[in-house]
Amino acid sequence: MRDASELRREGEGRARCERCGRPSVVCYCAHVTPVPTRTRVLIVQHPREADVPINTARIAGLCLPNSERVVTVEADRAPAVAALIERAGD
Repeated sequence: MRDASELRREGEGRARCERCGRPSVVCYCAHVTPVPTRTRVLIVQHPREADVPINTARIAGLCLPNSERVVTVEADRAPAVAALIERAGD
């Protein structure tokens, strides 16, 4: 579980972890193992999954420090994805 400085109060007063977004009683941050990679990873997430409590794309992003997560329905039209692809050669 994260320390109190990373927890926020929401809605009915449930404390949530700022890092994973889960309620503090089911925070999984202590179990996330970062896997450093030289390759940048782009995680494209459908908006419906962004609201799912488990949110596997968020977990993947926490495990892959050299990653970015973009929430979109049409990845080929998302400005954030285009910008990341453009930077890919850097």
